[in-house]
Amino acid sequence: FSRLLVNGTMSAEFQYVRDVTVNETHIDDDEFGKIYPLFGNEIYTTNFTCGRDAIKSAAKTETATVVAGEEVGNGRYNNTIFHDGPAQVFMSEASSSDLEAYAGYQGDCFKIAEWLAKNATKWIIDDDSGRQKITDLNFTIPSSTPPGKYLLRVEQWSYSPYLQFYVNCAQIDLVGPGGGNPIGFAKFPGSYDYKAIDSGKLFAKF
Repeated sequence: FSRLLVNGTMSAEFQYVRDVTVNETHIDDDEFGKIYPLFGNEIYTTNFTCGRDAIKSAAKTETATVVAGEEVGNGRYNNTIFHDGPAQVFMSEASSSDLEAYAGYQGDCFKIAEWLAKNATKWIIDDDSGRQKITDLNFTIPSSTPPGKYLLRVEQWSYSPYLQFYVNCAQIDLVGPGGGNPIGFAKFPGSYDYKAIDSGKLFAKF
């Protein structure tokens, strides 16, 4: 999810989204190597916060100004969500005004959007042919969300054929009236257990 939809316009790749390093097994293919998923026990590493080595690109990543209550979104590099599975969006406020120095793993995240099961056999991010109807993930940040500088973290999971995760973070400066109090905090890494995910038990909590 290398693009951010803001003010009705999809950004350039990694303009507002922290760039990630190429997976070591695909160093000869930069494009595919960056979208290569995280697997298994990688959910216990800091790569699960925003993607592989994402903090290294924070200083060169632009910060998008977003108005709470307006639609934003995350887009894939080729506008296609290839694998079916659940997706969620979280926000994590920087612990100081220096968003570029905020790695995210040390902070709390709260969920603002989700795409889960359509029915007992299908995910929302799926259609009858096995190809996805959703090409990007659009959502609205609640208008009462306290203003501040945040990481906007998107994750999508897939079982194809192994459990895999696609994770990226955008840098945003949220403006608006605020007044709300986010609840239901999680940490990444820290809140997910691989065995619970693989057994299908985790969604009772997240």
